[in-house]
Amino acid sequence: MACAPCVKGKYIMDTKLLELYGNRMEFPGRLLSGNPQDYVGMALSVSCTIFFRWGWQEEKKEAICKALDKYMSCFGSEIKWVFSDEEPGKGNKQEYKKTEPLRKLYKKWDDNVLVYRKYKGGNTFDDASPYSFLIGSRRKWKSDKFERAGEIGMDVVRFSVPLPALVQHPKVFQEMVLELADGLDALHGFAGLSTELSPDQLTEEPTEAWQAQRWNGMSVGDDFLASGRLATTRIKTVSWLTIIGQDIIPKADYQWLRSELPPSWFAFYEYKTGVIVQSGPAPDPAPLSSNPLPATYVLPNMLLKPFRAEDCTIHLNTGLTPLIATKEARSAWLSRFDVPEDQLDVYKAKLTKMPCLKQKHVLMDAIDPRLQPLYK
Repeated sequence: MACAPCVKGKYIMDTKLLELYGNRMEFPGRLLSGNPQDYVGMALSVSCTIFFRWGWQEEKKEAICKALDKYMSCFGSEIKWVFSDEEPGKGNKQEYKKTEPLRKLYKKWDDNVLVYRKYKGGNTFDDASPYSFLIGSRRKWKSDKFERAGEIGMDVVRFSVPLPALVQHPKVFQEMVLELADGLDALHGFAGLSTELSPDQLTEEPTEAWQAQRWNGMSVGDDFLASGRLATTRIKTVSWLTIIGQDIIPKADYQWLRSELPPSWFAFYEYKTGVIVQSGPAPDPAPLSSNPLPATYVLPNMLLKPFRAEDCTIHLNTGLTPLIATKEARSAWLSRFDVPEDQLDVYKAKLTKMPCLKQKHVLMDAIDPRLQPLYK
């Protein structure tokens, strides 16, 4: 296992670490316990999280299967393990090569099976890996109950790759986000720099919280847990790719958003029930040590602030430290890209000094044809 250096139980962190370790950006297990363990507790990744409804429907199942097929065609050689918890109390781990295909399992399961299934890499099952594909969908009866009561309750798909994969497989990540958002009728979501934790994730949450204090651009928290608490009309965060469903902003109103976000830095990809905003050429880590408030994240954040969740479960309050578990800590994280309204012109000026989008950065076929000449 290649981990970054540990000294007396403390992690050496600086802004050059991402460049230094690349796709080996891994952290020892239980790093902040004072007794780090010899497994990968947390790995940095680029992740996409999509929240949606009615994962029991056949068309949603097929959209998930297609996305998993595409993921496996590019990254399947890295997937070694599957954790599943379709029956309460019967969660189990298996070697991926010994598991049945997802389509076959979907045919076996009825609509009232809770699906929690994670495909992951790692030399051992306990290792966190930047390669993962998670499906979390509720039982039909529970979805129906939420809908009748007008309560919160969504399903989630999340997939992750290491940062270098964006270079090794150009645009595949964005294509997967767009195709999956379209197939799932995404309510909202986001994609950018993130983390993957060991299956014993509660013990790794302090490492994630500690890193979140250093990288504003990193999304954190258990998105399956969040899917049961977030409103369908309230986003969790902006990121490199921000997914906005029409329940949040009706399609007729997208022009307002387009007019505020210049196409030289922001690309818009429409899907059946919403739009995806790409902010800049690549995920921005937004290091607190040098550029914690990149204009490419600040400007869409301020526009979408009225549609942002006021609160969201991020970490469970296990008594470990540090955590993003109190309401005050969660609020600080959710509002990390907020700036005073009278400073917006400053960030609009900063935007002009940031790298522009080029053809190699965007999905040209998904761009408004009238804007395509801008990217050539």
